[in-house]
Amino acid sequence: MANGEMTAGKMIAKGLLWLFLIVYFPVTMLFVNAEHKELLCTSIKTSINNQGDNVLLTDKDLRRSISQQFPNLEGQYMSMINMAELEKKLGETPAVSKCQVYPTPGGVLHVDVRQREPIMHVFQGDGSYYMDEDENRFSAERGMHANVVVVNGYVNRLMNHGRLIELCSFLKEHKFWKSQIEQVYVREDQTFILVPRVGNHIVVFGDGDNMEYKFKSLYALYTRGWEPKEWNLYSRVDLRYKGQIICTKR
Repeated sequence: MANGEMTAGKMIAKGLLWLFLIVYFPVTMLFVNAEHKELLCTSIKTSINNQGDNVLLTDKDLRRSISQQFPNLEGQYMSMINMAELEKKLGETPAVSKCQVYPTPGGVLHVDVRQREPIMHVFQGDGSYYMDEDENRFSAERGMHANVVVVNGYVNRLMNHGRLIELCSFLKEHKFWKSQIEQVYVREDQTFILVPRVGNHIVVFGDGDNMEYKFKSLYALYTRGWEPKEWNLYSRVDLRYKGQIICTKR
């Protein structure tokens, strides 16, 4: 009998708990919504995921964009601010990958921006632009800086940017090659020439086939083939032929 009474008591307690939760949350949300409607925007806090040497958008740029497109946000009720529209407009900035806008109970409107991650800086004619792995292009404006390889030559004649993107991604992801290769030249026949930072020579890379093998061979040449004094004795290193590296002396 005692066990039965205990079980019944537990069931009643459990039922009361569920009843409390069912009532509590809707009422709480009503108060939160009411408070949100009366909450004033007292300040704007911006955040940009600038990483390392890559700075495509500064805090000053972001704040200027906000003030131009949405003036007088401070002092408005949070309920009157179209945060979805703010996210949409700021997200249309070429260098921006994603934007999130949200309020906090203290009246602070947070604007968090994720910038794109370029893998190359392309120079064409009188201008230049950055490109990321998804082939998004955005003009290189004053103040922007990204530690990525420079690309020039017949870039606009490429039928497919896939091989170029793969090559530049490889350079970006490998510390040694990121520091060693400073320029990629796209030839008219859509093959590539690499310009090293150290050594007075060029690397005839060919197309993007056997990419890892070519870099492995070149690394072996740099680390085990040449003596330090030999780095400037050659004008050309040709990797187009599998199983051999052809070095041309000056």
